[in-house]
Amino acid sequence: MLFGPMFYRRIRKLRNWQQQIFATALAQRMLPNYAAFMGDAGGEGTRLLGETLEQLWLYASGISDVPDWRPVRRSLHALLLPEEQGDQFGVRASNEAVKCVLAAVGSVLEHTGNESSEASELSVSTVIASQAASLGREMAEEEILENEAVQGELDFQMELVRRLSGHRSPEFIRSIRTLAANEGYSNIGIPAGEGD
Repeated sequence: MLFGPMFYRRIRKLRNWQQQIFATALAQRMLPNYAAFMGDAGGEGTRLLGETLEQLWLYASGISDVPDWRPVRRSLHALLLPEEQGDQFGVRASNEAVKCVLAAVGSVLEHTGNESSEASELSVSTVIASQAASLGREMAEEEILENEAVQGELDFQMELVRRLSGHRSPEFIRSIRTLAANEGYSNIGIPAGEGD
């Protein structure tokens, strides 16, 4: 566990709407990874992921009440690729972006209480895999803990949890969306719009 146990307890205790926003924010941050690694082949998938995230933000704001998320979830599941297909890291990063959106949708559909933990682990996993891919080898635990990109991910998630203690309002949702936009870069540094 990269975070201390207190962090995991804290995100598991988030209310349903907070877990949904937490997972949605991390998924928003991971969307450029899918677009970049899937390229032209992922155009329809990128559109679906983007539209789903938009609906999740509207839902979080109380502006939209999507009547049935189940067909959306089925469509998202269809975007997952076999892990052995193509560039191993690219497939993993793409799949983890999709799974993070699925965690956000799951927080609306059934809310098991694990959606925030799942989204957290997916985002951290993508960053660690990205760093290992750039080194061309697996990283030792000590290297992971000292890695600047990994530390940046941990800091981002802790800041996100801190901000989720705010009062739910349209302004609050906008501020979280701005944080999730990450100044136009994904959690592994891919510019938004790359691969579109």
